[in-house]
Amino acid sequence: MRTDTLRRRKCLDGLCETARVRRLVVIRHGKAQRDSPRGDRGRELSERGRAQAEALRTWTVDDEPLGDVRGTVVVSDAVRTLQTFELGLVGTPVCERAVVDPLLYNGARDVTTAAVLESLAAADPGTGDLIHVGHNPTVAYLVHDLVEDPARAERALAQGYPLCGVAILAFRGNAPAPGTCELMFFGAPEI
Repeated sequence: MRTDTLRRRKCLDGLCETARVRRLVVIRHGKAQRDSPRGDRGRELSERGRAQAEALRTWTVDDEPLGDVRGTVVVSDAVRTLQTFELGLVGTPVCERAVVDPLLYNGARDVTTAAVLESLAAADPGTGDLIHVGHNPTVAYLVHDLVEDPARAERALAQGYPLCGVAILAFRGNAPAPGTCELMFFGAPEI
């Protein structure tokens, strides 16, 4: 079922309104090569990373974790995140629109939860799901900060954020905010 069609009814004095449920999908890039002549930003996916991204693509079909996700993808401009996006999401129903944001690359500065939320807000058309393809530790901090149940987030992240790992968070209203999201899924495709 599409996220933007999910509704929860709330009635006051005989008037009913619905609270729209949307999702934020947080994806860590696949395994990257150790070095690149183009520096850290230019590091490409390794053979294993390419396989991880291709396995991610298998999750975009019906009855798989991303099978009913539809929306805007916001991705860091690092080569490894772009390749994960291209191999895993481009041309699938998941990706209705994409935005590349160089400010999401954390090799030059710490990318905070607030910075990711700002980038998502700038790219968000206000409908559908939001998908972020980024780097660790940013993705781990993002999930931890947004989830309403910190203990659940800590349990999910206890072994770290796996390469090509996916977290699906549900939120109500226009945008995700710290402490307001429900962790619906956390895992990584097997290769």
